[in-house]
Amino acid sequence: MTIERIDLTLAVEQGIVSEHQAERLRELASARSGDSDSTVDYSQDPRDEPFRFMKGFGDLFIALATIILSVGLWTLSPESYFSLGDIGLSTKMNPPVRLAIVLILLVGHFVIGETLIRRRRLPLAGMALCLGTAFWGAKLFYGLVDEIVAWDSSSTFYLSDEYFSLMWFLKACGAAIASAVFYLRYRLPSGLFILALFLVAAGAAYLNTKGVDWSSLTSRIFIGGSGLLAFLIATGFDVSDRQRRFRRSECAFWLHLVAAPLMSHAILSYGFLDSPSLILLIAVFVGLSSVSLLIDRRSFLVSGMIYMGIALGTLLTRSEIVVDQKAALTVCIVGAIALALGLGWELVRRRLVALIPDGRFKRLLPDPA
Repeated sequence: MTIERIDLTLAVEQGIVSEHQAERLRELASARSGDSDSTVDYSQDPRDEPFRFMKGFGDLFIALATIILSVGLWTLSPESYFSLGDIGLSTKMNPPVRLAIVLILLVGHFVIGETLIRRRRLPLAGMALCLGTAFWGAKLFYGLVDEIVAWDSSSTFYLSDEYFSLMWFLKACGAAIASAVFYLRYRLPSGLFILALFLVAAGAAYLNTKGVDWSSLTSRIFIGGSGLLAFLIATGFDVSDRQRRFRRSECAFWLHLVAAPLMSHAILSYGFLDSPSLILLIAVFVGLSSVSLLIDRRSFLVSGMIYMGIALGTLLTRSEIVVDQKAALTVCIVGAIALALGLGWELVRRRLVALIPDGRFKRLLPDPA
């Protein structure tokens, strides 16, 4: 058995060894391997923000196998619209039996997680497993509510848009609950990313049940507020781990991926596609860039850029809107600024932080050195 760098980090977090003892162990391991700098993780650039997406090709292989297994279990389950439904078995099963099977499949994902996450520590396979858990949690929660309420399938409500909105709300709630339990059990940083997405989806679905349009002011306030809340929680993780050594830093990384698109959507969704303002698009990008530099998080800017790219791509493909050369110029400007930031991130950030007066706020920011 090999003790890895993340094992020492977890041991410090759980109080098994002290930080000084962990550092001595790192020095010992580096001395044996011939490395002169024991504080550097050579799997990543030390100047970059650390996160573990994939442990290796074996992790990718197991993640794909997990996805295939989950799809296969869904196909065989009574909840599927395929094989069992075609031969009539799903309709013959009593609802309690159907829910029991779904519960067994949900628990089975947690059992597999004991090996893939707690023992093997496979981040990508764990993320795939978390998605499967959220899927079966959605099925179970909706099935329980459906069984308790017992909607009449012949009623007009059962066939209305309001019912379908309520159905997606219940499924999003179930997925969020399952994701929360999964995270509390395994503390997988990417689990926070999945949990945050389903929480936002549940809130959006609930607003949809009330007839709130996605581009309305209420929807924008909710989505922007959700993004701001995710950003504040991520910043709290960052402040508590300024050296970015522990799992809290990875939790912040995944939450920043959620925060930026939500806040960008709150700004750009209102009338942007009907009356596009390329100046607004550049302003949002500059704002995201400034915040990303201050908190030293490229992930915040990258996710925001992806959303803006989707918004701009939607704008360019809409036939009823005539887009002139200003749109192409905007893309060039954004790309040039992004490339310049990518190449000179450390230099630009040091100069930006130097402009901030000394004080408590500056002490909370990651050290430019």
